[in-house]
Amino acid sequence: MGDDAPMQEHRSPDPITEPHAYQRYLLGLLGSDDPAEVQEGTPSVWWSLLTAAGPDASTRPADGEWSALECFAHAVDAEIVMSSRYRWILAHDEPPLIGYDQDLWVDRLHRPVEPVEDLVATFAALRAA
Repeated sequence: MGDDAPMQEHRSPDPITEPHAYQRYLLGLLGSDDPAEVQEGTPSVWWSLLTAAGPDASTRPADGEWSALECFAHAVDAEIVMSSRYRWILAHDEPPLIGYDQDLWVDRLHRPVEPVEDLVATFAALRAA
């Protein structure tokens, strides 16, 4: 593809309005990889990416956008929420699965953003549990 070729949009389906398409999209990203192995290796992948980025991990690419470190803080928050949801689903017949405002969580719970080591340790412990 030459430099003049139009960029193809890589958009994931909306998980709320297109849940089945979103699920297929995520499973497609796995390819032939074992999902449990991918999940087990995720903390070390985050560690590698964030430490390789160094101080740039804290730089926001534009106003109103998250830095790579803030994106990871969001992933830690999502892991907290998902681990709770798994427990509700397993323990209750029809549990309410409440949402959360990801922007508020990052803005109010991660100011200043914790050190990479602390975030990875929290994420790894939640993922292992």
